[in-house]
Amino acid sequence: MKDLTLNLLNVLRRFGQRDLLMDFRENTTFSFDEMLEGMGTSTNMNLFPSDSKGSCYEIAMFFSCHKPIFGTKLKRSQMVGLDEVLKKLVQQVLGTCYPKNKKIILCTDKIDTEVFDAWIGNLRVIKSMGFQIEIVYLRSDGSEEFINSLIGI
Repeated sequence: MKDLTLNLLNVLRRFGQRDLLMDFRENTTFSFDEMLEGMGTSTNMNLFPSDSKGSCYEIAMFFSCHKPIFGTKLKRSQMVGLDEVLKKLVQQVLGTCYPKNKKIILCTDKIDTEVFDAWIGNLRVIKSMGFQIEIVYLRSDGSEEFINSLIGI
């Protein structure tokens, strides 16, 4: 699962590197959909936040970002707080896409243990059901850290 997560994050990194080389995009903002499509990823997955709705897939990737990610400016609609993202994750994985989402990736640029505490029971239930879940902290230097054990799952 970590390999899948790192591969998807590397796609976003490459988009940011490509974006920095193109002067005409200097003031352009992007959605996560546009970033993944722009790099030609063929991975079918659910994405949040996203402009597109559709089928449920095995992979679901959720982002809670408060600042640019990997050198790419995000559209305002892509800047979603951790509490809202966790709520959407639980609603989707245990509700609308149950039992299709089996590999869940949550990326955040802010660790707020109080917010995680409110959702930890749901995250543990998801894990106990045999679903794989990775929670990744995106540092401001562009690196990442897997923080499942830090938040207690």
